[in-house]
Amino acid sequence: MEKLLTVGVIVFVSLLLALIFAGVYSIVGALLDTGDSLPAAHWTPVEPPHPGLSCWALGTTGVYCEPATPSP
Repeated sequence: MEKLLTVGVIVFVSLLLALIFAGVYSIVGALLDTGDSLPAAHWTPVEPPHPGLSCWALGTTGVYCEPATPSP
């Protein structure tokens, strides 16, 4: 019985430490996040296929387009 209690305590403390580590890792990651999943330098503006779109190319992998926002 005593051995089972010791194993239970070890498992509980291990899970608690893992949760604390995951929380700290998540908070630090959120603080260091710049909001860009890819560096902006890799994106190259390209001519949009339709008016009203803004498009960028990422090397030869493809083109990303979104509705153009009017300049203030």
